[in-house]
Amino acid sequence: QEEENQDLKSLNFPFDVNDLIESIASINNNVVVVLQNGSAVEMPWINDVKGILEPYFCGESGGKATVNILFGLVNPSGHLGETFPINLSDNPTYYNFPGKGDKVKYSEGLFVGYRYYDTYDVNVLFPFGFGLS
Repeated sequence: QEEENQDLKSLNFPFDVNDLIESIASINNNVVVVLQNGSAVEMPWINDVKGILEPYFCGESGGKATVNILFGLVNPSGHLGETFPINLSDNPTYYNFPGKGDKVKYSEGLFVGYRYYDTYDVNVLFPFGFGLS
């Protein structure tokens, strides 16, 4: 569902992925979600799962790397390169997109990413640079 040269219309997973995760978590309290995404996503099920692994789009060796992390063979030590808002409407660019025609107003100025969230004290799902191991 994600592609280059196109703005996202939402931060939701495509199809019924959130419903699937919530259904699995309702019958199994030991669920770890492994994401495959290219940007921040909403996670309405975050409190229902034991963990989340964010490898983004990790390429041809991603499967082996993911298995090594899940089985404790390596310590995941990466950090997020972006802020994950709780909802799309928490994003500082929300009210400017999609714009009109091929024109978009960038009225957030310097208050992009973590600068917006910190300055206006907006709660986020995960801040820029977040990472646990």
